[in-house]
Order: sequence, then C-alpha cells, then structure tokens
Amino acid sequence: MERLSSTSMGDCSEKLEIDHATFCFHHEGPTGLTFHECYTLDSKLDSFRSTYQCTHKDTDEVRSVKVISRSSIDKAAFLKKVKSLKEVINHPNLVHIFESFQCERYFYLVTESMAHDNLYEAVSRRHKAGEPFGKPQVAQILLTLVECLNVCHAKGIIHGAVHPSNILLPHGQSYDNLLLVNFFDHAIKVPRTASDGTEIVTQQKRAKSNFAAPEAGIPSQASDKLDVYPCGVIAYILLTGRTICRSRQEPISWDGLDDDDKNVRKGIEELLAYDPADRPTAYDAFNADWLREARSFEADLHPVVLGAVHSLRQFNKQHKFQQAIRAYISSHLLREKFDREMLDTMFRAWDQNIDGKLSRDEFPGSDQLFDSLDIDGNGFLDYSEFLTLQTHIEMCDDDEYKLRAAFNAWDTDGSGYISYRNIQDVFSINGEFAVNASTARAMIKNADLDGDGRISYSEFKDMIMG
Repeated sequence: MERLSSTSMGDCSEKLEIDHATFCFHHEGPTGLTFHECYTLDSKLDSFRSTYQCTHKDTDEVRSVKVISRSSIDKAAFLKKVKSLKEVINHPNLVHIFESFQCERYFYLVTESMAHDNLYEAVSRRHKAGEPFGKPQVAQILLTLVECLNVCHAKGIIHGAVHPSNILLPHGQSYDNLLLVNFFDHAIKVPRTASDGTEIVTQQKRAKSNFAAPEAGIPSQASDKLDVYPCGVIAYILLTGRTICRSRQEPISWDGLDDDDKNVRKGIEELLAYDPADRPTAYDAFNADWLREARSFEADLHPVVLGAVHSLRQFNKQHKFQQAIRAYISSHLLREKFDREMLDTMFRAWDQNIDGKLSRDEFPGSDQLFDSLDIDGNGFLDYSEFLTLQTHIEMCDDDEYKLRAAFNAWDTDGSGYISYRNIQDVFSINGEFAVNASTARAMIKNADLDGDGRISYSEFKDMIMG
C-alpha cells in the first residue's frame, strides 16, 4: 500500500505531518489489496468513459470507479497525475478521490459517487416542463462554478472540460452544491515559463466543441481563462435556451431577454470574450456585480452544526493518533447525503475570499476548536480539516458504524488490535515505512490503557469518544 501525499514526513521521530492527501492510498499486488477484494463492481455510468458504480464491501458505501487500461498510461504517470489532482481537489464542489488500485491490466481510481443527474439532464427536464432557468438559478450555478475553478486555478490546475455533462447535481435543485467532475481525463497544469524554475507543461490538443474557448488546443495560449469561457456558454444556454458558437466578429444575440437585464448580459459577454486577455479570471467573475445577489448561503446553515461549533469549546488538541483517526473518518466516511450537503454549505458560506480554506477570522467557532481542527498547523482549515468537525459532532452520538469501520481500516492484519506495525503499514510510502517504530509506539501510547503495546477496539472507542 502506497500513500499519495505531497507532504514529506522526513524524520518522523519528532513530528508526523498529516494533510488532506494522507489517506489517499494506492494499492497494488501481489502483497497489497486488490480492487475486487475491497469493492463490488456494479453498473456502468453511461455519462462517463469506463466509469462504474461500486460498493465498498466493509462499509456498504456506494462510490464510483474509473477503470483505466495500463496500456494507455504507465504507473509513474498515473501516480503523478493522481497525486497532483489530490493536492488540488479539496473543496466541497470538486469530486473527492478516495484511493486507487492496480492489477496486471488496469488502474482503478475510486471517487465519491457520480451517479447523479448532470446539468444537461436538468436543463432538458426543466424545458420539457416549461420551467426554464431563471436569473437567480443561473447566477447560483455560475457563482458555484467560478468559485471552485478559482481554487483549482490558484493551485495551477485547469479543468480543461467545463461542460454540462461534467457538472453534477447531487442534491437535485440545490444548485450551490453542484459537483465538478472528470478531472482525470482532462485536467492540465497551467504552463509556466522556465525562468520561474517550474516545469513547462504543454497542453494537449482537444476536440473543438461549442463549450471550448476559441484558443483551446493552442499550447502557447493555454491559461486558466480556458475554463472561464465555457462558464459563459453555460450561462447563455441556461438563460436563452440556445447554443452559441462564436467567431471574433459575431455579435451575441440576446433576443427574448428583458431590456433591464443589462448587467447580466454584460457579465456573460465578458465571460464570452473572444480574446482571453479581455476575459475575467474566475476570481473576478465571482466578484462581478450581477453575481453578488446570489451570495446568500447563510440563511441555509443548519442550526445543529452551528450550535455544535459554538458549544465544542472543551475539545483540546489531542495527540497525533487521535488526529489521524479523525482525519481518516472525515476523508473516507463522511461523504454521503446529510453530512456532505450540510457541511459543504457551511464551508462555502464562511470562505469569504473563495481561496478554498478558512482563516481564523472566517471561522465562527472558538480558537480552541480551530486549533483542534487545524491538523497540519498551518493556520488555516482546508476542506478536509473542516470535515473533521463532523467527527466531533457524530462521536458525541456514539456512531458505532463509523468507529468500527475506522478501527478495521487501521487493523491492517485483522488481529483485532492496532499495533505500532499497523500504524507503520498505514503510513507506508512506496512500500517503505514513513514512520519509524519509536514514533508509531508513541502514537498509540496515550490510548493504550492496559499497557500491552496495542490498542483494542474498546480502547480505540474510548480515545475517540473522550
């Protein structure tokens, strides 16, 4: 088992760093787990190439898996791409990557479930019902899109295929909780000049479509503005019900749109600027006047979690093993239904500068709670760290299912106990231990109540619930 993480652990005898990519594992045979040992392969998703629904055998959680032929990409390139995406995809509106596997013929990339209606289907359904999208819904969709794109662009990743089929609606008509997917097939790195010391990445040529920017497929013009143009196309289609395929000279037709919608028209025309230099960035688009009215998340915040944020003041920052367990639970076991929708809305409401993380000033809870959630200690809460808030809330309700699933994940040899060797197994990188024996023993010491050098399930439960 290999761990796909950008964090270098270095000498772990003194400090073990845990980030949001820590628990994105890569498994390979003959000694590692196989995909089919962990999952049952279910139906194929017609909307995506070589993508299926699958069910985790231990937890019964439904996820999606992209099956990739090893003849199309070698191991080094696959792991590099997954690693770069995992470093970026840490936002409520970007599809979550759980883990990956390889066998003799295939790679398997496991993500959260993508079996949801896409924006194309929502448009078709509404038009058939005589209920076209109005300006509030269009603004909300655009606002959410440019927000999550800004997070990608700030980290040097262009999605490359912003398209209605790659925009999912997991919660029906809750358009602020849409999900941008299909990064693996299309995402590209923003080209850099050699003078800044970074790698120069050439954009692959892509087939033209009505959603592609005019400069798409021209390596010298690749920039994050490639993702902004299709946002304009999507907004135009949603408002007018017509497609658009622009040339430099062709004016944009606004037939059927009210004359008092000048701000809306101006905003969309800026997104559709033929010259990328005239196009706004995703950040600038987010702050456009015509989208400001859509920024109204606060009214939907759930009172249960709001109350918990203000009441969880006695939770002290615990030892590394407890932090690691909470991070694992938030990464692998909090991605469904109520958990996701509620916390996503809160995170986006508090992330006022849309940088994909919460500062101490943006977080409404106590400094003590902030410090307990800030696992990597960088002074910000990224999305995965924020999700550990739910573990504080759920563990107060004694969630036996999640506790048992988390324990089993760390009990790598199935002995019924967690030993220091199990911890070394979990934190192994490329088959080598990233945590030495003394550090692993120190991690379990506080939870080892009977002093036998290992953690039983009852000790594990007491540690998390305490």
